[in-house]
Amino acid sequence: MFGFGQKTVYRSYDAEEWKKYKELLTAAGIRVHAWVSEEQPACGCGPKIDVRKIARGTNELRKIYLLDVPAERAEEAEKCIGKSC
Repeated sequence: MFGFGQKTVYRSYDAEEWKKYKELLTAAGIRVHAWVSEEQPACGCGPKIDVRKIARGTNELRKIYLLDVPAERAEEAEKCIGKSC
């Protein structure tokens, strides 16, 4: 179970690279919590209009792909991602 004691070792907008790194870490025997979040608008009060959505021409929020590993294996995971294990 993940929660406290984990560290995010990967954060990107690239889904293909995220999948590749998830498989690489799993093959290396590192427990991985892979999850997807959505970016939130950085604005104050008011209608919460995100100008980035207007520029993209879509109402969808961009997906952020993340990989978390146990904190004690974070350094090993970062080395795996930096170069192939």
